[in-house]
Amino acid sequence: SKEETTLLLENITNDNAKERRDYAMILLAARVGLRSSDIVNLKFSNIDWESSQITLIQQKTNTPVTLTLLKDVGEAIINYIKNGRQKLIPHIFL
Repeated sequence: SKEETTLLLENITNDNAKERRDYAMILLAARVGLRSSDIVNLKFSNIDWESSQITLIQQKTNTPVTLTLLKDVGEAIINYIKNGRQKLIPHIFL
């Protein structure tokens, strides 16, 4: 539910790389509507920062979609990239 999601997000402290990753992933699911399979396969090339859009082919349906990258979701991804990731690979989430 919306209340459960809000409570979950409020209890992630963003104190370490794992929490920053989890927070960004949960926001992508809760606020953008991405499935877990699409989140784990998300690549830097799927995000157009200039137009605030995420473009990908959904894993489950093989359907191309373009979604709005909400400001708070983008900020969470950037926070994880800058303060959590240790490797540079095409996928955003390790």
